Amino acid sequence: PPPQAAYQVIGIPVGDYLNVRDGAGSDYQVVTKLEPGEQGILLGTKRVVKGGTTWQQITAHGQTGWVNAAYIGLETEAPTSPTESSTAP
Repeated sequence: PPPQAAYQVIGIPVGDYLNVRDGAGSDYQVVTKLEPGEQGILLGTKRVVKGGTTWQQITAHGQTGWVNAAYIGLETEAPTSPTESSTAP
């Protein structure tokens, strides 16, 4: 199968975090927290709309949970150059 697109945390101020919950809603228990800009988030197969909020099932660090979909976005492809991390003349 083709590799899944990876997502990252967006719209969360530095010093705050995105709650990953046990279910689709703010009344569910927090199972883990993601830092602003954190990457490597994979989307699950479920998406639920409750009121004005869309909850997306995700997997991050091997743990599955739910987040407000407004706070995750596709990872941007950052250009990487072999000379960035080396001291080539």
